[in-house]
Amino acid sequence: VISNLLGSTESPEFWMQAIKICKTLISTYGKDDFFRWYRGSPWNLIRSEAAGQLSDNEALCISHVIKELSPLAILDLRGLKIKKDRHVQEIAEACASLPDGTSFAELKSGHTLPVLKLRANELETVEFTQMMSHDVVWMFSLLRHNKSVQKVIIKHTELQLTECKAITHGLEGHSLRHFELRGCDVDDDELTVLCGALKN
Repeated sequence: VISNLLGSTESPEFWMQAIKICKTLISTYGKDDFFRWYRGSPWNLIRSEAAGQLSDNEALCISHVIKELSPLAILDLRGLKIKKDRHVQEIAEACASLPDGTSFAELKSGHTLPVLKLRANELETVEFTQMMSHDVVWMFSLLRHNKSVQKVIIKHTELQLTECKAITHGLEGHSLRHFELRGCDVDDDELTVLCGALKN
């Protein structure tokens, strides 16, 4: 029932109530039984532009839902214009703090980011074209968990200081064999930040 309701509501506050129910069920019945119940009905959470601009509280709720253990499989933010850097960063930090045993598979925005495959170290190459600013930030936040990716290619994307800092942070501790910016718009200041990341 919760899965059906979550698929039809755009209220992150409602999602938070569902997370509280999850915690109680997991504590009472254990993880194995809980996830067996939701195997055929994972959560597909949607927040579109139709519900208006994202509020501070909604962004915080979304980040909590990502960080908590739940049947969350897909978070769909397609069409939503996220105008505050703070909201982007809160979701980014949540992506960098995924719980063990997460079933969170896809974060959909301008692109579909393969959350679970990156977390499970199943990918060696990631390649995207014309990424939105927050997609860049979120993708490199996800790479903080990852040890398998050896090749990163970003095409025809405008990279400003926010995105370049996210790339720098995401690549800390990584030993990439190939990092390519193909046809990207990058100014000198941003290049300096990226060069520092590659040097380290």
